[in-house]
Amino acid sequence: MVKIELPLTRRWLFHFLLLGASCHLVHAQKIESVSLALQTGAIAIPFTRLTPLQPGIEVGVGLSEKVRPKTTRRWNAYAGWFYHENMDHNIYLRAEYEIAFNIGNTISVFTPMGLGYMHAWHPKPAYKQNSDGSFSEKTQIGRPHAIANVGLGARYLGSEAWEPFIKYEALIQTPFVSTVPAGPRSFLKVGVNFKLPKQ
Repeated sequence: MVKIELPLTRRWLFHFLLLGASCHLVHAQKIESVSLALQTGAIAIPFTRLTPLQPGIEVGVGLSEKVRPKTTRRWNAYAGWFYHENMDHNIYLRAEYEIAFNIGNTISVFTPMGLGYMHAWHPKPAYKQNSDGSFSEKTQIGRPHAIANVGLGARYLGSEAWEPFIKYEALIQTPFVSTVPAGPRSFLKVGVNFKLPKQ
């Protein structure tokens, strides 16, 4: 496997360009819905266990829907946070394209695919060695990551105001750790999509 190493300043620039493109996408679209989800994650694909909980929360907006009799297509944008007790705290922004297939007027099965930016901090103090051999705590600035996700979910369509949903997402982040260029995560998310009044 070939590992591509960009200088630190170029990596930061790449991640902020990715973030800027996502923000431009959100600004250029009409907001159709707002969502809130609780999530738990694992450093594995597929998601295989619910415990121990690795908690997180995600808020999102649904943008410019294209509704057809059997399908709905839309852009979504999300901001979120999740925690792994032995690995990291993470915040992220991401944009995704979603295709939903309606089963009658009751259930919609959907698949999202997206890209985004994530910033991670180690959950415990970090230390540096001083010139005299002693150790002192150092300030953490965290690490930038590019992320890509794909998922599968279902939502209930029985209400005109809100849609409960459940979805599974697999995510790849790069870099994963300093010696591994990319690594997997998976999430189980349960939430509600609140539909905004049509204007």
